[in-house]
Amino acid sequence: MLCITSYNFKTIGLYTVKLKKIPIFWSVNSVLIHLMMKQVVIALLTALLFCTSVQLYSQSVRVLFTQSVDNSVSSITDAVTAGNIEDTICAYINMADVSLDIAVWDNGSTAIISALNAAHSRGVVVRYISSTNSMNTALSGLSSGIAFLERQSGLTTDVMHNKFVIVDNSVVLSGSMNYGAGSMFDDYNNFVISVLT
Repeated sequence: MLCITSYNFKTIGLYTVKLKKIPIFWSVNSVLIHLMMKQVVIALLTALLFCTSVQLYSQSVRVLFTQSVDNSVSSITDAVTAGNIEDTICAYINMADVSLDIAVWDNGSTAIISALNAAHSRGVVVRYISSTNSMNTALSGLSSGIAFLERQSGLTTDVMHNKFVIVDNSVVLSGSMNYGAGSMFDDYNNFVISVLT
C-alpha cells in the first residue's frame, strides 16, 4: 500500500485556503492503472486537438485465380476462380470518383484503356506508369490528357514490373497478372482485391 497525503484547497474570492490533510491509500496496482489511464486520456486529447478527424478502417481482401485451383488442399477457405478478371478491373475503374493510380508492366487490354479514358473524361485524376521493355499494345489508345510515365528499361534491367491499380485511395487491385489476354485468360495468375471500408 502507498499512502499519499494531499491537501484539500479551496478558493475564496482572491485567496486560496489550505483546509486540511487528506490521506489517500492506493495499492501499487491502482497507482499503475491510474498512470496508464492518464496516458490514454492524454493520447486521446492530443488526437482530438491535433487531428481534424480520426477514422477507423477495416479491410476486406479477396483473392481470385485465372485458372482452376485444387481446393482439396485448402484448410481455411477455398480458392475462387474468376471467369473474367478484365471485367472486374473495368468495373472498379468505372467506380472511381477521384483518382486512379496504375502501374502495370504490360497492358494489352483495350477494354481497360477505354475504362481509364472514360474515367479521365468524367474528371477522375488518372496517373499511369509503365515500362519501355514491354509490348503494351493497348497503350496507344490511352488519352493524351492522362499523366503517363514510362520507365526506360532494358530487356532485363531497370524493369518496372509492378501490376496494381489504386482506386480512390481505398481499393487496391494487384497480383501476378499483367493486363493482356495471355495473362488474364491463359496463364496461371492470381488477382488480389483489397478494399478499405
